[in-house]
Formats: sequence, C-alpha cells, structure tokens
Amino acid sequence: MRTSNSETELHYVLIPWDRDAVVLAFDPAMFPKVSHICLPGAEQRRLLRDARKAAQIPPLAEQMHAYLAGERIRFATHDLDLRGFTPFRLAVSLAAARIPYGQIWSYGRLAAAAKSPRASRAAGQVMASNPLPVVIPCHRVVGSNGGLCGFRGGLSLKRRLLELEGVALRGKNQVEKPRNGG
Repeated sequence: MRTSNSETELHYVLIPWDRDAVVLAFDPAMFPKVSHICLPGAEQRRLLRDARKAAQIPPLAEQMHAYLAGERIRFATHDLDLRGFTPFRLAVSLAAARIPYGQIWSYGRLAAAAKSPRASRAAGQVMASNPLPVVIPCHRVVGSNGGLCGFRGGLSLKRRLLELEGVALRGKNQVEKPRNGG
C-alpha cells in the first residue's frame, strides 16, 4: 500500500486487541508520524499484504495499546501525518479530534465545530474516509437522532469502540442519548 501523497512503501506495527489487532502504518520518511490506522477488516488485510513490518515503533503505539485496554487516552494530533488533507478535511478531522472520550457529537455539531455549519453531509463523508480512526474518533460521530449511521469498519466495530468508552447504547444501532447536547 502506498500513501496517497508519496511513493514510499508504508511500514506497520500491530497492536493486539482481544482476538484482533489494530495496525498503525507510517511512511518511514515521516517517522514517528502515523499516516494510517486500520481497524480489523479487509482494509487491514490489504495493508498487511502491501506494507513492511516496522523496525521502529512510533510513540502512538503505546497510547493505542493503552486505549484498547480501556484507559482514557487523549491522543495528540501532532503524532499524525496529515499531509494531503484538504483544508476542509483538516478542519473536520481536527474538530473530531476534540470530541472528548466517551462523548458523541452529531454530524451537524461536527460541521459547526469545523466552521462549516451547513456541511454536515460533507463532514460525514470526511469521517467515512477517515484514514486515522480512533485518534480522529469518527466512531464518536452519530446521526442527529442518535443513530450510529455508517462506519468504515462496520457498525458492530463502531458499537465496540463506543462501549469501550462507556457510551450507553439502546438497541443495536442507537446511542442512549447524547451526553453533550449532540
């Protein structure tokens, strides 16, 4: 797998998570910044096939391990390789990174936080193609009615991440109620 803004091969680190793993990948020229985070699934299998196992471990790996073990972690965006993000994608991603652990926002609130209050659908598209889930916590963004909506790794994985953070769920695909005014 090649980065969208470089012809350099990616290197990866596996972070164990229950019976699965999360993969952190990076361009060695940008080390220690991480450019991709792959949750369990088909995208992860492609990355593992195309990338090389890293000799160096980025600092983000330790934080990710702690998060997946249930610790309240506040990730720093300076650990991320955000090259190639458009100004809108960057604004939405950085706004999402400010969503506190265990809270959820609606796509409308995310768009407003990114200074584009009429762009909730576009903010949703940014979250749908987020290459850095968990650190850019797209799993914390839900529909205005509390519905989980889409998630690149599937709704069961979105539920799993929200439950890890203590978010109460009602039924299979609905959060109990927004704890922050949505």
